[in-house]
Amino acid sequence: MNEQPVKSTEGWAPVILGSFLTVGIFAVLVFVLTQPVPQESVRIIDMIIGSILTQWVMAMGYFFGTTSSSAKKTELLAKAEPIKE
Repeated sequence: MNEQPVKSTEGWAPVILGSFLTVGIFAVLVFVLTQPVPQESVRIIDMIIGSILTQWVMAMGYFFGTTSSSAKKTELLAKAEPIKE
């Protein structure tokens, strides 16, 4: 039994986490955007929405972007034949 553990960028983990994050983000946005906001709090709400969306973009980039591509590249390099001179 030489099975390797599933990495966080493989399998169903990114799909499930990405789905939960996306649904959660849009639920928060709908809630915030449908509630009356006092004029003196608009700037704070803008900052909160910007922070939440930034974290969502970072999480999506981690699971589906550069880290995923880097893991695939590393796997391909590990399987490649060494260069002989």
